[in-house]
Amino acid sequence: MAMSQAQEILSNLEKEILPTEYSRYIKNLKFNDKNSTPEFFIYNATNEFIAKYAQTKYGTKIKELIKKQFGLNDVIVKITSKAKISPKEKVKIISEKPKSTILSENYNFENFIIGDSNKFAFECSVSVAKEPGIRFNPLFIYGPSGLGKTHLLQSIGNYCIKKGKTVICVTSEQFANDFVFNLKNNSIDKFKQKYRNCDVLLIDDIQFLIGRDKAQEELFYTFNELKDKNCQIVLTNDLPPKFLKGFESRLTTRFESGIIANITPPDLETKIAIINKKSEENRVRIPHDVVEYIAANMGDNIREIEGAINKLNAYSSILRTKITLEFTKSTLQDQIHQKYSSVSLEHVI
Repeated sequence: MAMSQAQEILSNLEKEILPTEYSRYIKNLKFNDKNSTPEFFIYNATNEFIAKYAQTKYGTKIKELIKKQFGLNDVIVKITSKAKISPKEKVKIISEKPKSTILSENYNFENFIIGDSNKFAFECSVSVAKEPGIRFNPLFIYGPSGLGKTHLLQSIGNYCIKKGKTVICVTSEQFANDFVFNLKNNSIDKFKQKYRNCDVLLIDDIQFLIGRDKAQEELFYTFNELKDKNCQIVLTNDLPPKFLKGFESRLTTRFESGIIANITPPDLETKIAIINKKSEENRVRIPHDVVEYIAANMGDNIREIEGAINKLNAYSSILRTKITLEFTKSTLQDQIHQKYSSVSLEHVI
């Protein structure tokens, strides 16, 4: 990691805070190049008082500047008067960090609603989680946005973590940004150490690597090494591998070398079950006629449906009124996707 780049972050902060604050608490901070990593930036202060003050008041701001300059999704910033932080202390600091936004404990196999539209993808995901690297490797899950691909991906990750496996779960954009950061800072070995020594690699929305040739090349070599070591790879995308334009054929053929599982829009019964489940999770009581109305008219995107449930709950609470069919129609009028202005006999049949 280049010392000048890390120090430049502090220079950028000078433009955003009072000159006296910068001179007193920030100007003399020194980037600890020896003990820092691409995910863990350490700055040394002249004494513990300055370290604590700078950490409390400006730690978050420095973190945001680092993320913006290096294109990182997340990073830890530690300001300390100690010349060296022990591995044990680093682990403690990392454990205090907020949990990753990409791997949420809310996603698990138990709260995934199974229907004809997603049953095969679900069964493949469970099989992969129970026996990573053994049967379906890689597992490629595809389907329109909002139907549960990310839910299954993270369910695999959470299951494997509980079994003591090393799991990396990232979006393709995070993978690419991580690669670029390490490339710029001559620390590509750290990148390889991270991505090629896990038990399970989960990459969401692989399509966002289109046009990022260097990142694709690195993924190709990472893929090969993990596969050779029987480490599990799971990828998601909106379309199947053969429709991935902008990818080299050597990558798409590897995506196709395992099992490809499709998720299609859910039928009415499955959507009703999903709405009931989401209502239960969000502690919202919704009458059956409202559930049926949402299922029939809200489209297939599960995230949008959950957003509608939260909206109903919020409006009902604020306005202190019950959730009725008329209330629902009024509240969700901008989100309803009614397909028919009138219902014909043929449609009923």
